Amino acid sequence: NFGGVDAIQTFMQWKEQYPAMPILVTVIKHFLLMRGLNEPVNGGIGGFSVICLVVSMLQLMPQVQSRNLIPEHHLGEMLLEFLDLYGHHFNYRAVAISTVRPIGYMKKVGSIYEPCRGYCLLMRQQELATGIKYRDLGRLSIIDPNNPSNDISGGSSNTDLIFQRFDDAYAALRGKMQEIGDGKGKGGILDVILSGDYSSFRSQREFLRHVHEKRIGPCKD
Repeated sequence: NFGGVDAIQTFMQWKEQYPAMPILVTVIKHFLLMRGLNEPVNGGIGGFSVICLVVSMLQLMPQVQSRNLIPEHHLGEMLLEFLDLYGHHFNYRAVAISTVRPIGYMKKVGSIYEPCRGYCLLMRQQELATGIKYRDLGRLSIIDPNNPSNDISGGSSNTDLIFQRFDDAYAALRGKMQEIGDGKGKGGILDVILSGDYSSFRSQREFLRHVHEKRIGPCKD
């Protein structure tokens, strides 16, 4: 099974095309990890699915494609766009995501198509069947960019909860920004969605530092 190798090559191509993508993916993956929604085996969405969600958003943003907006210069805005799109606008029950030709949203076989707001209008009448048979339309569907017959997010049984968490995060960030704008808020904006106990992370980093210094040499940072 060379699917993983193909996925890495695809990731590297997208990374070169969209330098902001890995940064956004890191934040979103961590956000999902903190809520136990990052593993497909538990109904969450895996890393490659998150990558495809970010890339799809960037592909369908006219201001990004026209280069009027450079994503890596507006990371905060891009994070808000992501949370708003998938938390409030994207109709995952009706359409699947395609990140390669044809790029856009494709109607799920057997579903009743209901136009959704915002980015879903960018389908431009592209109501094509994905060719994938869906037993459960309540799950996120992302067509494998390297194998159109494969749905890479088919195990996402907690899609509704995941997208609700995105919506909650968008509301929390907007609320925090409003507080700071009014001169009432303190602390970092991202604290409202990423604050927590990071002691295990620090312990793991110290262990890795110890191993590195013992086997290789001093760390630079």
